[in-house]
Amino acid sequence: MQTKSHPIKHAFRRELILHFMESGANGYSHKNTHPQEVEEAIIKVATSGFYFNDSISEILLNGVQKKKEPLPVLPGGETLNEREIEVLKLICLEQTTTEIGKNLFLSPRTIEGYRKQLFEKIGAKNVAGLVIYAIRAELITVS
Repeated sequence: MQTKSHPIKHAFRRELILHFMESGANGYSHKNTHPQEVEEAIIKVATSGFYFNDSISEILLNGVQKKKEPLPVLPGGETLNEREIEVLKLICLEQTTTEIGKNLFLSPRTIEGYRKQLFEKIGAKNVAGLVIYAIRAELITVS
C-alpha cells in the first residue's frame, strides 16, 4: 500500500534540502537510499566534489527557479572573464579538474587556480554554489 506524501512535510523537506545546499553541503541522500547509490555518491563526491540524485537535482533546480533573485553583485564590481566562464560551464557538466585541463589544454594546477578564482569572485562555498550561480546568470540551461 502506497501512502501519499503530506504536502507540508514535502515542502519542509524541500526547504531543508535547499538550506543544506546553500549552507555548503556537497550532496544529500535520503535515509532509504540503496547501498549501491550510497557507494556511487561517495565516489562522485571524491571525484567531482558533489553528488545529487535526480530527485535532489530537481529540488535544487526548482528552488533556484522559484527564487529568481537578482544575480549577486560580485565583490568589487568584478566580472567573470571568458576563460572563467568556460571553466565554470565545464564544472557544471561535472568534469573533473583533469578533464577540464585536457579540454582546454591547460594544466590541472591552472584549472585549480581558475576554480579558486570562481569561488572567490562568486562567493560560493562549494561546487553547488557555482552551479546555482551559473543557472541564475543563465550561463547554462537546464532541460
